[in-house]
Amino acid sequence: MVPAFAPCRATSPCADAGAGSGVRHSSKKGKPCTPASIYGTNFSPAAASNIVYFGKLKVTPKKASASRLDVNIPAKCRSGRTYKVKVVSGSVTSNVVQFKVR
Repeated sequence: MVPAFAPCRATSPCADAGAGSGVRHSSKKGKPCTPASIYGTNFSPAAASNIVYFGKLKVTPKKASASRLDVNIPAKCRSGRTYKVKVVSGSVTSNVVQFKVR
């Protein structure tokens, strides 16, 4: 199953529970080099097996579990810009959420 981002409140999207597997981002805003957590299901517990994209910028999680990825927002992200964020875990790719860098 493909994880999916779907909005659930103004400050954070949540998983599409209907598909059985899903991903949600912890917030829609953050500063470069600050931590962010991504929650969902079916992540690899091996951090290196999961990749988070902020636009074209690739980030490997610092920590991973089956339901959470901890990443740092890339230093190259520019303040005031919105990035499309997606997660690739093994052969599964999520859809995209918008993430604004403060």
